[in-house]
Amino acid sequence: MDGSLIECLGEADVRLTVRDRTHSVRAIVSFNLISGVDVILGHDILRGYRILFDRGQLVLGACAEARREVEVVKGENFEVVFDGASWTARWQWKEEPRLRNRTSQYEVPGKLRGKFNEEVEKWVERGWLKPRAPNYGGLLPLMAVEHKRKGKVRPVLDFRELNEFVSCSGADADVCGDKLRSWRQFPENSALLDLKDAYMQIRVAGECSSAMRVKFKAEHFELTRVGFGLNCAPQIMKAVLSWVVENSGELFEEVLWRRLMEQ
Repeated sequence: MDGSLIECLGEADVRLTVRDRTHSVRAIVSFNLISGVDVILGHDILRGYRILFDRGQLVLGACAEARREVEVVKGENFEVVFDGASWTARWQWKEEPRLRNRTSQYEVPGKLRGKFNEEVEKWVERGWLKPRAPNYGGLLPLMAVEHKRKGKVRPVLDFRELNEFVSCSGADADVCGDKLRSWRQFPENSALLDLKDAYMQIRVAGECSSAMRVKFKAEHFELTRVGFGLNCAPQIMKAVLSWVVENSGELFEEVLWRRLMEQ
């Protein structure tokens, strides 16, 4: 967040009390964050409060009023809807997808298999992969990408066949990537958007997710989030991030306070 390395010690289920209201949340635990920061609260907590700045201090006020209208962000051949709690994307198909691929997973090296399986299981736990009845439709193949420097293994889906049926262009991929990187590095004394697992924060409408079938350990699922590799994903993310930044006075996906308004 400030350019320094933050070591994660693990995750823990905690009960957090804010203004006499108790929340059960999954927390990422770190020995330290950055100077002046003890806790980072996510939008899953903050959306129930009014966020105010009083003489340089961040204050959580009474329960925020419900948004009166659903926000709709439209692009070429897609739209993303914000209902006050989450974003949901839908896009137009060139024609109904009929995938031919029957390979569920590309070969994963033995040394990576344990970490790979753990990560896919997290997708299931978080609802990113939703169980569904088996059928004879084609599959999006899973594969593993190793990040040696970070010591991590990421599951990735091969969208190449599905992309043939998607009307969106991937032309904004580089621009969106630059924006993601720059918005991760906001200057001191500013609000910060947390873009971890950014694409997976956007849900997919049922008429689109039903075509994104995945098979893992002989069980069938459908992908319920915008996946990295879908050719319209950068356009969708760019539209969402632009809206969030333009409306950041009202909406915080993730708020970091760090001696706000101090010089």
